Amino acid sequence: AMAVDVGAATTPATLGPLTGRQQDPSMVEHKVIAIRIVGLRILKNLAKDPLNSLRIGATRGLLTRLATFTQVSQAMLRSAEKQEQDLELLQVRKSLELLNLLAATPGSAGRTLRQDIARIVFTVSNLRNIVQFGEAHVALQLCAIEILSSLAMDEDVQAMIGRTGGVIRCLLSVLLRLQKQKQKQKQTQNHGEVGKGEADSPHIQLAQKAGEALALLALKSEDNCARMGRLKVMPDGTVVSPEEEEEEEEE
Repeated sequence: AMAVDVGAATTPATLGPLTGRQQDPSMVEHKVIAIRIVGLRILKNLAKDPLNSLRIGATRGLLTRLATFTQVSQAMLRSAEKQEQDLELLQVRKSLELLNLLAATPGSAGRTLRQDIARIVFTVSNLRNIVQFGEAHVALQLCAIEILSSLAMDEDVQAMIGRTGGVIRCLLSVLLRLQKQKQKQKQTQNHGEVGKGEADSPHIQLAQKAGEALALLALKSEDNCARMGRLKVMPDGTVVSPEEEEEEEEE
């Protein structure tokens, strides 16, 4: 059995009012999250050993708890004011990093872990939301895309990801976003302004990872290839699926 339980501190009541005075709920919640982050860091170090990764995956309820920690609101993802060291975002990042290690575990143990992670109904949709709305937090997007790439190495999981609405579309949007940024950069240079060096842009790495994920999803999957073929790039650069076009027409 694993000695570390990141789910132990799930409610403010677990900390207990040791002083007998009522504590500010927001402060208690911050303490709870801080304790979780410590547990996640310990588990991440343990997960570097494939045998420990398998044990972590076999710990009842732990993978579900980790997937729950990756749920984050659109407002928080869109907010550039939220820094990576914000406790809530740090919890999301540490959970993603741990899931990334588990999903990349080699051998039959890794295959089992990837299937277990993907079977949690909200795992893939949480990853999709981070990719779709997390442009202000590239580190989170990178980690989410890397997890999708690892999960896509198994054919059954590959099909499951393809069936989850919007995943392929979001990955393609990330890939095309780089092209739009390059065009803007050229326009800036043409006007004599000094822009940030292209080689320094984290969005290049993000686009590369998105391309790799799309390639893995398309590999030996006719259904996913067909899904990619049905996507349309609009004049403003956004990517839409036929289902979304139908909804817009009805409105």
